Formats: sequence, structure tokens, C-alpha cells
Amino acid sequence: MNRVLLIALALSSASCRAGEELPGPCKDASRPVESIAPVVPAMTEMQVRGSVVATVVVEEDGRVTNPVITGAQLEGLDRGRVDNAAYERAALIAVVKWRFPPVPSRCTRKVTFDFQRLD
Repeated sequence: MNRVLLIALALSSASCRAGEELPGPCKDASRPVESIAPVVPAMTEMQVRGSVVATVVVEEDGRVTNPVITGAQLEGLDRGRVDNAAYERAALIAVVKWRFPPVPSRCTRKVTFDFQRLD
């Protein structure tokens, strides 16, 4: 049976746009101490490969808050319509359950979820 495999969780700092109330980018590149993979609906798991990017706020205690999808590049593999919303929703639900090591002050970080269908 084909399955979508979460093949990478790339972490990098996020830049802030002028006028936003978001904190600045995280200074350290620490890995999460707890991470949850997104779960996509079974009927959509065969149809794409690509990535979804979320920008999150890491609170001082390491909790993740304020997730926002900032990018998605998903390619349809089965010639059907790609349900981007299902993948984006799955990424948001998963990333709010993540935990990072404590930080000196709130900061923003980008989290990239890469999906690839396995045959």
C-alpha cells in the first residue's frame, strides 16, 4: 500500500515583516524536543509530493503558538486535484503539539514538512 512519508522536518529561522507584532527570529537552531508528524486524510495521501511551510512562535517555555501557513508547494501525482487545504490543516494541527527547548525570549521559526509518496 502506498503511504505518504514525512521525509524531513527542516527548521530555520523566520524573518519578521515590518509592522507585525511577531517576535524576532529564533537565534539558535535547536531541534524540537517533541515533534508530531502531520496526519493527512487517507483519501488524499496518495496524491501529492511536496512541502508545507508554517511559521510559528516559540514561547519562552518551548511551546509553539500562532502557527500560520506561509507556503505550500504540492504536486499532484495521480492526475487528480490536490487538496492543499488538507495538508495545510494537518501541518497546523501537528505543529502546535511540538515543543522546543526553552528560549530566553519568544521568537519565530519556520518549520517545513516535506511529503513524498512511497511505492
